[in-house]
Amino acid sequence: MGLFKKGNPVTEKQIAVLEMVVNGKGSREGTEVDWPKDLVRECKKILKKPKKYTSKDVSPLVYRIFDMS
Repeated sequence: MGLFKKGNPVTEKQIAVLEMVVNGKGSREGTEVDWPKDLVRECKKILKKPKKYTSKDVSPLVYRIFDMS
């Protein structure tokens, strides 16, 4: 039973925010943003295997994204 972590799964809104960063989009429609490479790398890692992470793991990353935008 140790395959997946216990906790709430990553939400659709969190996945949408991570995809926004990977695609280089800003929080407003039609804005292009150069996100830091380490942030993009983290987002890609989470999007590859979203079931491996919990909502609690992803929330600090989402807060960091919104602080930068």
